[in-house]
Amino acid sequence: MGPPPRRAAAAAVIVAAAVVQVPRIAPLVDALARCQRRGSALATVFESRASALAHAPRFYDRATADAMFDEIAQYAGLNFTSYLIEGARVRSPRRMMWCAEGGVGEYRFSANHVPGLRAHPFTPTLRRMRRDVERAVGKSFNAVLINLYADGTEHAAWHSDDDPWLGRDFDVPSLSLGAARPFRTRRRGDVNETSVTLGHGSLLVMKGAFQRDYEHSLPRVTGAGVRINLTWRYITPALRHLHNLKPRWDSDASLPERLGD
Repeated sequence: MGPPPRRAAAAAVIVAAAVVQVPRIAPLVDALARCQRRGSALATVFESRASALAHAPRFYDRATADAMFDEIAQYAGLNFTSYLIEGARVRSPRRMMWCAEGGVGEYRFSANHVPGLRAHPFTPTLRRMRRDVERAVGKSFNAVLINLYADGTEHAAWHSDDDPWLGRDFDVPSLSLGAARPFRTRRRGDVNETSVTLGHGSLLVMKGAFQRDYEHSLPRVTGAGVRINLTWRYITPALRHLHNLKPRWDSDASLPERLGD
């Protein structure tokens, strides 16, 4: 499934790198309020002793997902970031935007992630999306990382969302809008992969010790259209000082010594 036909205008804005801030779209709030929940229940994809992956392929109906895509694709805060690798500044393979509340502040994935992502306030749409996710997952979240993939060449390499300030075991819900893309997972140290297609309006939840036990990636796909992904986090206030503890974005941080068993 590719992005909805009405996505062409937003895609043109993105490809031209002329992303501009727009006022909140008034009909969007009504569309969200009318969101139909049919097909939105989370179903377990797999479950191990301490980890699980759950998926709701139609968490939002088409009209609601369309409206969210059209607004979020134009957020001015969506920009490329960079990493220092062997002394060279390397651009990220996708645009990102970090939104947070409660004094969370900027987000640096690791010591070599410079200058990092400054914190933007939640928009009314993001607050409503957060409320819907919190109801579905049964957890609270105070931050969201928005990823924008302009086409199939933009991707996410193998990694885990194991930032030390998130604690030991936690849930990371992931909302997808736009073009469908395969989401791959594998147990750390294992070459065998599991793949789940994440379509327009779907919700995936990585649960429990998933970030400790597994890695995930979004591979390149020929001919894919624009995709937006929002991953929700809860930054533990008592662990805020552990921000940016990892030396590299893809490295472990020896969490047991710093967070306790």
